[in-house]
Amino acid sequence: MKKKLFLKIFNILCYILFAFVVIYLIIAFKNFLNGEETSLFGYKLYVVETDSMEPTLKVGSVLIEKQSEYDDLDIATIITYSYREGDRTIINTHRIINYYYSFKNSGETVYAEDILNFKTADEFYAYYNPDSSNSIKIVGYITKGDNPNANTDLSPVLFNQVKSIFVKESNILTAIYGIFKSFWGLLMIIIIPTFLIVILQIYSMIKSFKMKKTEEEILKLENELSLREEEIKKKAIEDYIKAQDKN
Repeated sequence: MKKKLFLKIFNILCYILFAFVVIYLIIAFKNFLNGEETSLFGYKLYVVETDSMEPTLKVGSVLIEKQSEYDDLDIATIITYSYREGDRTIINTHRIINYYYSFKNSGETVYAEDILNFKTADEFYAYYNPDSSNSIKIVGYITKGDNPNANTDLSPVLFNQVKSIFVKESNILTAIYGIFKSFWGLLMIIIIPTFLIVILQIYSMIKSFKMKKTEEEILKLENELSLREEEIKKKAIEDYIKAQDKN
């Protein structure tokens, strides 16, 4: 009894969890297709819309990225960042190629690019500020697309502009995204599940009807057997009484 109750509760919890995951994925993918952001456990999805990162990341690729701390990233890290262009917010995914830092000079803050081409923030600080005694610090990154024809981005990317760090390209999500972006693919995605649902509903209705009919036939047969049993008992009693009267 306890085992059945446990299994029932476990199944209900599984259904709730499954429903939650499905609903979240639907919302996430809807937002994703509309260019909006949805994160789960610190991870985000982005789609490559230009060829600035080819051949590394092709147009239409779906990227899995992670939110993190952004003040100590290594050179060659691929990041996604945002910037304003008029009334629009532009999102880019490019590679870090250099550090952008600030320091005090005669009381004024000066900004510059690293000319020694350090590969990590630790190397940068070990050289410029080994004992943390001066004001020099990294405040952002210089970025560029991997495309050989791409130029270095005009403006440095400050820490507060970085949205996430590239983790990997998802081939499965890229394929699904390609299907959803295709009219015929989207049509098939809608028609096939709908058709299967209708078929399953019809099958379920037929099965339910047959079961109901079978149950009615069994009930009818049981009633007939019960009546015949009563008749047999009644006849047996009558025969017994007649036999007693003759004696």
